[in-house]
Amino acid sequence: MSNLPQGELCSVYSFAQGEDPIGSATPFKRCLLVELPTPWDRDVWSTSDTTKAIKKIAGMASRPGDAVRLLAFQPDPNPDPARAGLSRVFVYRRPESAAGFSTYAKREYLVPSGELLTVLPELLQEPVPASLPAGVQELGGQTRDIFLCTHADRDVCCGRFGKELLETLQMSDQVRSQPALRLWRVSHLGGHRLAPTLMDMPNGMAFGHLTADTALSLLERNGNLEAVLRCYRGWSGMEPMAQIAERAVWRETGWQWTEYHRQASVLARNEDKSGTVRIDWAAPDGGASGSWEVSIEHRDQVHTLNNSFTEKYFYIDRFEVTTTVPV
Repeated sequence: MSNLPQGELCSVYSFAQGEDPIGSATPFKRCLLVELPTPWDRDVWSTSDTTKAIKKIAGMASRPGDAVRLLAFQPDPNPDPARAGLSRVFVYRRPESAAGFSTYAKREYLVPSGELLTVLPELLQEPVPASLPAGVQELGGQTRDIFLCTHADRDVCCGRFGKELLETLQMSDQVRSQPALRLWRVSHLGGHRLAPTLMDMPNGMAFGHLTADTALSLLERNGNLEAVLRCYRGWSGMEPMAQIAERAVWRETGWQWTEYHRQASVLARNEDKSGTVRIDWAAPDGGASGSWEVSIEHRDQVHTLNNSFTEKYFYIDRFEVTTTVPV
């Protein structure tokens, strides 16, 4: 490794090498996001006794096959004075449906900051608690929340490229004209070599290597779909191989795909990393449904870098879809 270039930004290196982000979204059934003031450590959950306790609570609420995904996000830079002393908490849950789903069910709360450790276990209960703990407010209304990683202490690429993208989006007419569209600075989403990275909630889609133009197309769900697909890490409602197949079907279907209920079945998973995936879908109004069968082949490997300004180089697989057929 000594003859490899030094001083690289991992995201710049990854993009230059042609790393494909698809298949790198973290699958989850539940996701807990807790508003926490900065500064954060590189591992946000090691920052303080409180963050360590929150991590323990999420771990205790996890079950086999249902690990709670835990993220922190920074407070609103323009907070409502009436909400002083309250911490915002999001809990997203995957709906149980035989027809698949398109969005996670969101519950948004304002919790007295001093009561976080007492209240969080109740908010993570399954099934959803019938009543709220004392002092907790639930916020209604449908919102679209974009969680964009700017966690500079994790990797400089997140701090640099994530912050640049966030500031560009905040100034855009697309964001300013949509009060239900909110941008949040979130902790490490995984894959800082793909920075800038974001998670689009409640639909659970993740993206990386974003440009401002591509991010704006994503927010509008309009424009150059192919450019957006090149930045697509995958949908958190599916496992990595299925994420590759789901992108192929999105390419065939167009922007309306983001609204369809969908689910995946891996029909074949071969030793050479090829496979076949079936994607079932249904229109949100229930008026149409169908299936696609997608064949995936292992293409090659590309050289990439896991952390900026290190020698943590490695090879990562790339895949290609050979057939996408409606069945």
